[in-house]
Amino acid sequence: MGRLRNKDTFLTAIQGKIRRRRADSCTDPGGNVYRIGVDLMQVPHVYREAKRKSWAYRRNVPESLQALYGSNKFVRGLGKLSGPEVAIEAARLDAYCLALFAKLRALPEAEKAQLLASGGYKNQAAHIVQQQALAAVGRVFYGDVLKGAAMPDDVALTLLRAETAPLRPVDLDSDCRGLIDVWHRHSEAADKTRERYRYEKAFDAFHKVVGAKRPADVVKADVVAFHTAMQNTANGGKHWRCVATAFKLAALEDIVSKSYFEGFKVPKPATRNDGVEAQAMYSADDVKAIRSALNEFKGNRDFVRVWRVLMATGCRSGEAVRLRRADVKLNGDVVTMTFRAGTKKGGAREVPAHPALAADLMAWKAEGDSPSLFPDYRDKPHNFQDAGNSWLKRVLPGVPVTVHDSRHTVNSWLAADPLTSEPTRLAIVGHTGGNVNARVYTHGIPAAMLAAVERMPDFWRG
Repeated sequence: MGRLRNKDTFLTAIQGKIRRRRADSCTDPGGNVYRIGVDLMQVPHVYREAKRKSWAYRRNVPESLQALYGSNKFVRGLGKLSGPEVAIEAARLDAYCLALFAKLRALPEAEKAQLLASGGYKNQAAHIVQQQALAAVGRVFYGDVLKGAAMPDDVALTLLRAETAPLRPVDLDSDCRGLIDVWHRHSEAADKTRERYRYEKAFDAFHKVVGAKRPADVVKADVVAFHTAMQNTANGGKHWRCVATAFKLAALEDIVSKSYFEGFKVPKPATRNDGVEAQAMYSADDVKAIRSALNEFKGNRDFVRVWRVLMATGCRSGEAVRLRRADVKLNGDVVTMTFRAGTKKGGAREVPAHPALAADLMAWKAEGDSPSLFPDYRDKPHNFQDAGNSWLKRVLPGVPVTVHDSRHTVNSWLAADPLTSEPTRLAIVGHTGGNVNARVYTHGIPAAMLAAVERMPDFWRG
């Protein structure tokens, strides 16, 4: 969604009145009056509190709003706003939603039916929900900043449901959101927004298998078909667990009459002939395409730099994004990076830099004054991961790979090197697998790690 700014007359008027510390209200073109209860520029602590909450809310989005709109883009978009901007944007969106509600209500029944047939009404309704949710967040977190909301949330949402319920097409995506909401109420996950995204992906996979059905109409044959489809797929087990959990909870609350997911084993992931779980990796052509696209990339420079670290070390994207300038060191004549724990069982590890990357790492360390080596991401691995996965879909259309497969690719390079031992490979990539001896003795082989890294392909130059 990006940084939400609007230069229309109404917004400019509010901003001007706040800055000039004059007038305690403003009327939009529709006649709605907005009262500015607190002068943000005159009370610094309110501004500071608003700034703090604009970050904190991302981990504490009200459940009602998550149910309305669970998109990560929405969550991150609002998180980029400062307190005054959110308050102003909430006022603007209130006026916008009122006008849109009125427009939809005034449509003749024939036009409503035509919109329904084309899908336009459903899209309009979803758009209103998103905009109203954004305005609601502004009021929830900045209620002391902006008073006199044009329409209370419960009234607006009731109106929306009343207007759209008789017309809403019946499809699994929309109805299954209710099942996801059931899981959401029961979940104790620390990051519900991220977990909700997993459930939405799982139900999307479910929808593709069984077609457009209400959850209450799902029968055992549908569950069997879904279980079969999820076998030998990379995320089949995860998708199965999510959908099964939601259906079981829905059965307990009598939303569906029965859950048919009992008695099934979790689908197995794809395996090679030796029984080891298969991992996706980049082919030689994929690597060439990625390298070429990065060479021509004109956007965020930290995006390219993180990719270089991933392809030179096999680290997790979260570990790369969390690198600090202090983590890049010159030990003798060897440049090293210290990665902090990427998993609950993992620990910090120091990895020698690939010769093709070492000089650039030291140059990046000398730039700027931010403690982060990649300040554009600032400990937000999901931001990089989401951007990277979207970018890969454009660079490698139709190829089912993700950012994390860079780790599998480097792992395969190391495993294919007959001179690199298993403990050395585990030490470089930071795997917590392997036997006990491999985990215990990985810290005593820096020379072997350096030699193994130097033998790896130079991703950047091919």
